[in-house]
Amino acid sequence: MKRNALRAVLFAAGLALVLAAPLAAQDDAKFEAEAKKAFDAGRFKEAGDKFRAAGIEVYAYNYSFRDDFSDEEMDRGFEMAKALGAKVLTASSNQKTVARIDASARKHKMRVGLHNHSRIDPNEFATAADLEKAMASHSEFICTNLDIGHFAAANQDSVEFIKKHHARIVTLHVKDRKRDQGPAVPFGTGDAPIKDVLSLLSKNAWGIPANIEYEYEGKDTAEEVKACLAYCRQALGG
Repeated sequence: MKRNALRAVLFAAGLALVLAAPLAAQDDAKFEAEAKKAFDAGRFKEAGDKFRAAGIEVYAYNYSFRDDFSDEEMDRGFEMAKALGAKVLTASSNQKTVARIDASARKHKMRVGLHNHSRIDPNEFATAADLEKAMASHSEFICTNLDIGHFAAANQDSVEFIKKHHARIVTLHVKDRKRDQGPAVPFGTGDAPIKDVLSLLSKNAWGIPANIEYEYEGKDTAEEVKACLAYCRQALGG
């Protein structure tokens, strides 16, 4: 299931409001703006309670901050996360916005994991140096949501980054991609060191949630995710 379609399903289930999945990327801003306007803390809490009743822990909530967000919109992401019962925020954002994210994170005392992509740009988070700059220049609330697939596509070393910064990594996105900006591919056929990363976490008992992110073109979503999970289990000797 694609990201926007999944958003619509979650919203329809009661996270915020019922909306059709946008078919084009340019619809995302409108979709998220409507979601923010319709924010109801009670409904977020109710959704979180439903997850917990089903035995599912809500660990992180994704809220991607943009340059044009008002102070109220910056705070809104933390309010949503708290109402849902999430422990951390994750965010696809940029270097220019980090100082404002940090101010809100310190205000709400909630860590934010900055999500890396693979596009090399001075204002983006793609390389180890990009993420290190953001963390070193701000408070302990600015952390990393490391996507090991995108890191591989940007020719970065996930294993070394995790060894060095595991205390500031709030969550991992586990996917496989080819190096040199290559595509997302089935687990085990790309260049992301999935087995090495999972073994590293297990060996050191580092409690970093490793979340499967299904992005390659497969046939049946449920079956593909099962295959991804089976690969991870095998990597851990299960």
